[in-house]
Amino acid sequence: MKKEVLAVLFLLTLGFSQSLDSYFEILKQNNPTLKSLKNSIYIDRQKTKLSSTWENPNLSIGVNDLLLDNFSKRNIEPMQTQSIILSQKIPTNSKLNIAESISKTKEAISKELYKDSVLKLESSLAFEIYNYQILKKKIALYSKYIKNIGYIKSIYIKQISTLKLPIIKIKEIEILKNQFVIKRNILKRELKTVKFKIQKLLFTKTKTISTSLSMKKNISLDINSHPLIKAYKLKQKKAYQNLKLKRAKKIPDIKLKVGYFQREGRNDYLSVGVSIALPIRGREESDIQIALRELDNTKLALKDIKNSFSQEVSIYKEQLKEAKKNYYLIKNTLLPNQKEIGKLLENEIYTQNKSTTSLVQNLNSIIALELQALEQQKEYFFAYSKLIYFMGRI
Repeated sequence: MKKEVLAVLFLLTLGFSQSLDSYFEILKQNNPTLKSLKNSIYIDRQKTKLSSTWENPNLSIGVNDLLLDNFSKRNIEPMQTQSIILSQKIPTNSKLNIAESISKTKEAISKELYKDSVLKLESSLAFEIYNYQILKKKIALYSKYIKNIGYIKSIYIKQISTLKLPIIKIKEIEILKNQFVIKRNILKRELKTVKFKIQKLLFTKTKTISTSLSMKKNISLDINSHPLIKAYKLKQKKAYQNLKLKRAKKIPDIKLKVGYFQREGRNDYLSVGVSIALPIRGREESDIQIALRELDNTKLALKDIKNSFSQEVSIYKEQLKEAKKNYYLIKNTLLPNQKEIGKLLENEIYTQNKSTTSLVQNLNSIIALELQALEQQKEYFFAYSKLIYFMGRI
């Protein structure tokens, strides 16, 4: 995996276009938030290993009835003993097995939350990359029309003497050109900002950022397979397990104590004791009721997140559909018609010596349509980037 990521980084540095998946691999390899979540999974795995282990036994060593006038006298009376006592808590009612199952479920939840975080970051990264591409197209569009305005200006200069046109129109054309230059400069600054955002997510510098802007044909979604939905289902499972554990705790654990006592000049002896907590305060029943409420909360949370996902997916799908329809309407119908009008106007200028004013107006109309098309493309890829998260792809 590391070799693949290094290869992708090398290609990006050289300026090669890459698929989104290539950027996603770098994201997963470099992003510190994801690395931290991976560490959490490892921690949960270690906790799982410990969850089925008995508590450590307690060892105590004692000396009884020390005489203050002479510590070394240990045979004066029978209560003078040297002792070693071991005590061990013994779990009952399968509590350790239940605790282990809870720990395994926690680990599974951490894995799903990691996947969910990956998807959120991939969604954000995808939009910034698409936005970067569209900003480049906008900048190229303004550059193209700045050049076209220069061409219109040259035509107008030639017409000044023949049609006796006002010289003030040249100033107006120059103002329009400079307005386009300002807009292009603003877009260039925005492009740099977006590039910094991408590099912030990737934690690496890239020479060129590029990916396909082709609109997708089909998008399939199954929210039930989404990591966050799975995590909520696992939380519900953990709540069931926790309830089972609370019920198991109605039978208390046993504490076994074994002691060996040594006496000088007398027989040694053993001491064995068993102790349990008496469940008479009603605490166990209260814990069960709390666990039942927590279980209800997980059911409600799962229902809520499923509903939220369904609604958001519907919104973004509709936005996707509408933006795609508007984009193709502009590109395939409105723009060709407006450009055809421009050709007719340009022909009239050359054949009938008409003013360039209408040509400038038409150029503004074409630019407005081109920008609308790019905005619809941005809307489409904004919605698609959001759906990358809901598609549950990693």
